[in-house]
Amino acid sequence: MRNAFKYILTGYLLIFLNIHLIIDILPDPIGYFMILLGTRKIELNESGMHPSRIVATLLLFLSMPTVLINPQFFQNQVPEWWGMYTTAMSVLDLILVYFLFQLIKRVVELLNSPELTTKTENTYKGYMVVMLIILFIQPFLTHLSEHTANGFTIFLVLAGFITQIIFLVFLRTLQKQFPYNSSDTGEFLNLKV
Repeated sequence: MRNAFKYILTGYLLIFLNIHLIIDILPDPIGYFMILLGTRKIELNESGMHPSRIVATLLLFLSMPTVLINPQFFQNQVPEWWGMYTTAMSVLDLILVYFLFQLIKRVVELLNSPELTTKTENTYKGYMVVMLIILFIQPFLTHLSEHTANGFTIFLVLAGFITQIIFLVFLRTLQKQFPYNSSDTGEFLNLKV
């Protein structure tokens, strides 16, 4: 189980960090692949594929253009489709996090830790509220004056950055909850791993 959360955390780190030197040095598709591997390691004795795997697979393929396309090279002429693409990717990423939290909640329930359950709920609610507000406000920024739009943009970028860091720290906290040996044997909590 520890390895499952290690894969998910590593995947989100790859997605969070964007370093472009002609191409993306830390490609998002590899990050989504790592998340997919992590979710595959968490099987809660259920039939069918968990929705988080389906969305991670979809994002794996849809994120391929981000490897080669650096929007900073467009300067002031960003293609019209790029805004729709990034919005769609943001929505799908939010859906992935939603399904991941559903999976995480089920794992945390099995741990019988009220403190971790509360932390999971609070992180889930905070993440969803902030990211939904950001997704909702973004389209309206083009209709504001440049000065006002810049102020909102700075606030939204900071709020999103802080929320993503909190989510990464939360994933690391979850990873620490499991002993080293339990991740590969599948014996912990009667889960298939």
